[in-house]
Order: sequence, then C-alpha cells, then structure tokens
Amino acid sequence: MKRSVCILLIFCVGLIFNSCEPEDNFKEPGEESLMPEPTEELDSSNWMEGNSLPDYLVTQLWSYQKVQLGSYGIEFLGRSVTGEEDSRSTTFRYVISGTAKATQEDAFYMEIPECAGTPIDWSPAAASLEGKTIRWSNSLASNEVQEFSVTFEGDVPLGIVNVSTSEENKQNSRTVLGPCAGIKTISGNLFIDANEDGIKQSVESGVGEIPVNLLTPANGTITTTLTQQDGSYLLKVVDGDYKLSARGNLLEEGYFVAAGSDNVGYSENEFAYIDLPGITTDVSEQNFAYHINRQKIIDDLENDVLETNTEPTAFWVRQFTAYRQQSPVYSEMELRDFLIEIENTLLFEPFQFGEDKEGAALDILLRNPTTEYEEFLKQLLTAELNVVSGRGVLKTPTQLHGQFNRALLVYSEAVACREAGNCAEESSRVSKEAVKAVNRTDTQMLIAFNGTGGI
Repeated sequence: MKRSVCILLIFCVGLIFNSCEPEDNFKEPGEESLMPEPTEELDSSNWMEGNSLPDYLVTQLWSYQKVQLGSYGIEFLGRSVTGEEDSRSTTFRYVISGTAKATQEDAFYMEIPECAGTPIDWSPAAASLEGKTIRWSNSLASNEVQEFSVTFEGDVPLGIVNVSTSEENKQNSRTVLGPCAGIKTISGNLFIDANEDGIKQSVESGVGEIPVNLLTPANGTITTTLTQQDGSYLLKVVDGDYKLSARGNLLEEGYFVAAGSDNVGYSENEFAYIDLPGITTDVSEQNFAYHINRQKIIDDLENDVLETNTEPTAFWVRQFTAYRQQSPVYSEMELRDFLIEIENTLLFEPFQFGEDKEGAALDILLRNPTTEYEEFLKQLLTAELNVVSGRGVLKTPTQLHGQFNRALLVYSEAVACREAGNCAEESSRVSKEAVKAVNRTDTQMLIAFNGTGGI
C-alpha cells in the first residue's frame, strides 16, 4: 500500500543552526580554526554555483545541504542563475526521497520567503500558489524519488530555510539550504575614540587592514576579516552564538589602546572582546573604541623611537610663497593637488580652501596664533600636507607607516571638528567644556610629528 507525505518547506529564519555551540577546546583568536568539520568530504562545486560566499560560511552551510525528516530525506541539489544581467532568474532544486510503507496524503507544501519574491516557475507543474505557499498535488511512494524546483525573478542569493514534514500527524522540522533567508550580517567599526566616551560619532573613524576575529563562544576562531580603510568591517553568519575579538593595541606599542564602551570589555592579554549570544537578526554598531596615548606618541617622536621624514610649517610656507628657490620641491600644480586631496580627506571640516586654495592655506600657515585652536589648526594643516605628499612616521627606513599616519589624522580632525562646533552629533557623556577645549597636548603631538622649524 502506498504511503505519501505532506512536506512543508518553510522558508524562515527560525530553528536554525546547531553548528555554533561552544567548543570543547580553548584557542586564542587567530589560532587554528575550531569550526566543526563536515561529516563527509566537502564538495560544494554543484550547490555553490554562482555564490561568492567566504569559505568559513560555506563550511557552516555544508551541514544544511542534506537533511532527514522522519522517513523522508530532503537534499538541496543546487542553485543556478540564468539569463542576461537585466533579465536573470534563479532556480533552486531539491530531491525528496521516501521510505514509507503506507499512503496517507498526496501533497507537498513549500512556503516562499518574502525576500525571494513570487515564483515565476516551478516543477512539477501540477502545483498551485496559495498565498506565500506552493502546493504540489502528487504523492511520494515507498522508496520513490522526486525532484522539485522553484524559480524566481532576479539573482536570488543562497540562504538557510526551515523544512518541515507532516507524517501520520507527526511534525518534523529541520533546516536546509534555500533562497535568501537565514544568513545574517555582523558589522561595526574599529574607531579612534577622540572624545573618549566609548560611543562612535560620525566624525570618528579608524584605519584599514586591522584584523577582526569571529569566534565561537569558547574563543575558537571561525574566521578573521580585515577592516576597510575607514575601520569598518562586515561578517556573514548563520544564526547562533558568537564572539568578536580585536587587538588590544590597534597598531603597536600602546599608541592606540582599546577601551571599554557600551558593549566592549577590554582584556589585558592582548584582545578586546564583544559577546554576541543568540544572533537571529542582522546586528550593527558592534564597535571597538580606541583611545590615543598622546604623551607616549610625543615622547617616542621626540626621542626618535618613531622615525619620520616630515617637514615643519616653515618648509610648507616656502613652498606656497611666490618666491621660489632655484629648485623648488613641488610645482604649483602639485601643491594645488595636495590641497584638493586634503579637502577630500576624512571630514569635510576643518579644511575647505575655496577658489584661492593656496591663499587660504597660507593664511592658516602664516597666522600668528592667538588661541590654542589656531595653533592646532596650523599644525594639523602642516601634518596633512606631510601625509598627502608621502611623508610621515616610517615603518622602515624606506616604508611609511600608513596606518599610524592615518590614525593620527583621524583623531586630530575629530578634535578640530568638535572645537569648531561642526560635529554632527556629540555624546551626552562628554561635558560641553571638554568638547570645546583643544588640549595643549594635542598641539604638542602634532608639532612633534611635523618636526621643529616654525615661522
């Protein structure tokens, strides 16, 4: 006697992922990965067609390619994208096999996830759309195998979905690969916390190429990504429990040190951590704040621990004045290009030079400062001219320390922005007096960076 099954493929974000349970062994971030190995050799060449997913996520997804629900198995066969760029369609294919001994009901159901849109085709053709559900009216006998497919308009990405079967009034649920649902993002920034409030303002950014580690709850390394130029990062994950870690020292030698904030705890043994239990939605603003150690930077610059090839303000004044040496270092066009680059570096403020760019720059460089802020701006413009012209702190005798130089400007521009009152927002944790006062140490740090000379 035949037996059929009512199979409900529910595309949702629920009941996902047992693969992110705490690991038994402890590993420091950056050590050997503790992601669980697939139970069979991982060959994703078929079902990963057209998906540009990172390797660690492919490893996580592997266990959801084939699932067993009661006496029925569901296997994801693959995702294929066809058509030209403006008329693409995406098809998801499955095979369902049964080992039942009796007939009960003759229908298969698949709920369509909202992110995929309305199907434009399906197979077998004997099916009907019922709201967000497809109903196939064909039975599955003992040991029978049947392929099913659903096609959507556009390039629909791979995701994770919930699968359910109804068998003799018993409900079975698992998760399987499918369209678009179930993959989440974790994003945030490693930023220079210029006002030291632990909260990232829009004027505060970071530096690129800094590692951020995605960990299991037991500190096993899943993957490591690098920050973008502004200090931002993004990771894709399946639902589960995670941790993040980043360097306790952003660069080295304690110049920019991780500090506690709303969701960051600082560990003295090299790393700062963020706990992320129960990820079921996209999460953002997972930020690591870093405080600058200005006095250490001053000391190391003045004692040549940090070596530079910078020039003082007087050098740049000579470059901009009408009187030129017989062999000027920079042409007028090069100097103008430097000023344009400064206008487009980091924040809109404090430097927008207008039509007479050279004159506006000279006005700042030649000004006899009457306030700490004016002296700070003079030194900041000098520092930015140094950096955009290929000067700054050196990593080796022939190589610039680009991350350090950028971090110094990121901090200094945020300080100038607050002093000028041009910040988009400011944390209530910082007093008005603290926001409006440029610290003398800030200016001394830039003087040490630029070198002596003055006007």
